[in-house]
Amino acid sequence: MSVFRRAFLYIFRKPVRMILLFFLLSAMGLLMLSGLSIYNSASASADAVRRAVTSGFEVSFIPELYNGDIIDTYTNEKGELVRVLHVSALTPDGIDQILALDGVEGYYTTIGYHSLYTDLDVIPGHYTAALQEMKKEIAEDPDKALQYEQYFLAGETNSKSIRLLETDGTQWQPYFVNGAVELVKGRHLTADDERKAILSAELADRNHLAPGDTLTVYEYDFVSGEVYSDPYEMEIIGIFQPNFEEEISYYSVEDQILDNLIFTGREADPFFRREYAEFYGGQPVVNETEHYTKVLFYVDSPLNLDHVMEQVRNMDIADWKYYMIEKSDEDYRNVAGPLQMVLNLSAALLAVTVAGAFAVIALLLTMWTRSRRTETGILLSIGIAKRQIILQLLLEGLIITAVSFLPAVLLAKPVTAAIGNTMIAVSAPEEDAQPYETKIVEGTYDLEITKTATETVPLDFTVNAGMLLVVFGSMLVVTAATILAASYCIMRRKPKELLLRR
Repeated sequence: MSVFRRAFLYIFRKPVRMILLFFLLSAMGLLMLSGLSIYNSASASADAVRRAVTSGFEVSFIPELYNGDIIDTYTNEKGELVRVLHVSALTPDGIDQILALDGVEGYYTTIGYHSLYTDLDVIPGHYTAALQEMKKEIAEDPDKALQYEQYFLAGETNSKSIRLLETDGTQWQPYFVNGAVELVKGRHLTADDERKAILSAELADRNHLAPGDTLTVYEYDFVSGEVYSDPYEMEIIGIFQPNFEEEISYYSVEDQILDNLIFTGREADPFFRREYAEFYGGQPVVNETEHYTKVLFYVDSPLNLDHVMEQVRNMDIADWKYYMIEKSDEDYRNVAGPLQMVLNLSAALLAVTVAGAFAVIALLLTMWTRSRRTETGILLSIGIAKRQIILQLLLEGLIITAVSFLPAVLLAKPVTAAIGNTMIAVSAPEEDAQPYETKIVEGTYDLEITKTATETVPLDFTVNAGMLLVVFGSMLVVTAATILAASYCIMRRKPKELLLRR
């Protein structure tokens, strides 16, 4: 009797055993195909999102190291306190060298911001609401007027405050880059602009302002509300429009509201430093050599990001032990959050399926192969070669594996869609979520605006020939390896040992 016939006869002689193995193998193949399809689809969508979101990296001085150990000061002839940095820092020339690298598109750096008083009609926030509450209480109880007197001036001034953000330019300013705001009139600020400004459409409309008009701001004392600086005038050259509805709560103060933000050039910073020092009796602080403590660089492709960062680390333009060079990809991580959850779930499905099913099948095949000691002993005693017996066992396992894979192929598409859509539903963002989120960074009070996931990304659950080959090949390998390992333990015994051992 040929080995092929013996293999087929055994399959039909043990129907219960083979049916159980059939369903286990089918389930394993089906879940592996589904997990692989969902994972590949989510990975492709995540790559598409990564390409759509501008990528960059941030070069920033390590805060703990930017201290008196590397900085000396002296007073110059202008009465300014000059800081002298004793380490090699990132300078404008260094930035130019980084910009010359292939793939680097632009950079952004900010000098800082100032909360300033203006006579504009600003978007109301916490101070405006608090003033209204005090006025209401005084109207009901006039004796409270004296109690609230010291708060009125400060409240009136703070309720008219804006945030002036000083920068080298706005083309690569993160709010514009990630689409949180867009320029709707005029032009962007450049490094060469002096006393120019860009403000929000809401602020412009409330005050009937347009490009070409002038606006004025003042420095003031936060506690007393006293306005003490000379006027700082700027020409409006552009107007921006937010692309989302900012959530403004009772505790949102006026100068932390996006529509109350005004962009201007770096020359505003030394002006207000001098005004501050003159009013409070200190010295304005300046740097002897212009250098940067934080710069954000943008790269043309996320695939090029690691290469560019490595090139920067190898450039002799700064003492890099004082700097951190890190990816700036929070927008991508936020937008791709639901996709990442689908990736994690599909990876878990694959891992559990592969580990669990393979372990169970390997255990069953090993037990069933070893349970055939008597049959193997008889075959050996009548002169059947060991390799033919092993071939029979292999054929039995591979035939049932191949047959079991057919239902997995037929059911893969609908089952994958059902599992994948369930994963999407579990990871879907909240309904009516805003596309951007604003927050004040603790410690710096910087206004940060990041993208959020607002829409469910559709996934194309396809099962291609490559996936079929990978899964089918894996199943065949596990089946063959298990049978060979179990057969080895039997074949090394003599026929008499196999026949006597029950």
